[in-house]
Amino acid sequence: MSFQTINVQKKNSVARITLNRPQAMNAINLDVVTELREALLDIKKDDGIRVVVITGAGKAFCAGADLKAGPEGVGKIVSQGKKTYQAIEDLDRPVIAAVNGYCITGGMELAMSCDIIIASENAIFWDTHGRVGAVPGWGGSQRLPRIVGIMKAKEMFFASEPITAREAERLGLVNHVVPAEQLDAAVQEMSDKIIANSGAAVAWMKSLVNQGSRLNLDAALRLEPDMEIATPDAPERMRAFREGRLPKPSPRR
Repeated sequence: MSFQTINVQKKNSVARITLNRPQAMNAINLDVVTELREALLDIKKDDGIRVVVITGAGKAFCAGADLKAGPEGVGKIVSQGKKTYQAIEDLDRPVIAAVNGYCITGGMELAMSCDIIIASENAIFWDTHGRVGAVPGWGGSQRLPRIVGIMKAKEMFFASEPITAREAERLGLVNHVVPAEQLDAAVQEMSDKIIANSGAAVAWMKSLVNQGSRLNLDAALRLEPDMEIATPDAPERMRAFREGRLPKPSPRR
């Protein structure tokens, strides 16, 4: 597929989506949210893709909604963006956000709609809704407090201060922080670890976690299956485990 505002590369079971508006710090306009959703629909049909990576071209991951579109234009962007961000969360494959620089407002919401966030040391996370007189429209008001806690989320919303990648990692907003030159390698390493596991089990666990996060504990526990062998490849993978044929990754330091 050919796109104007994003690039999509598929290689070794990984689909890499790059927001490609570096001159605008990858700010999201109507074309971006539309093309991003089209790319996700295409990936969903491709059984060869096991992991999706979303990143940004240039010095920014994403600067959020393109305010140059004006109030009416931004309204349309937000409306379509809701569908796109939900499509990321609902995708039956893990999605990794590779945050390579500024991750601002709607860009933070984009990263939080992914399953794992790996950031470079020079990444900056910043919610600026309060500065521009806006409120989150892409899930930030609900996802951020669930990730960092209610009190810290309120501080980030109300004070509108940028935080470093290390602080984001300390808060649990980011999974891992690496030197900028190691970001691609770290994302590939994480992708390889995911690909080595059962795709069916990973997809099921993603669904369980996402559904359960919206329920109380008793209701969420009822989502889990009653049987241990729950995926088509479970019998063979369990046999391989017993026979010592599954790779044994080293503990992360």
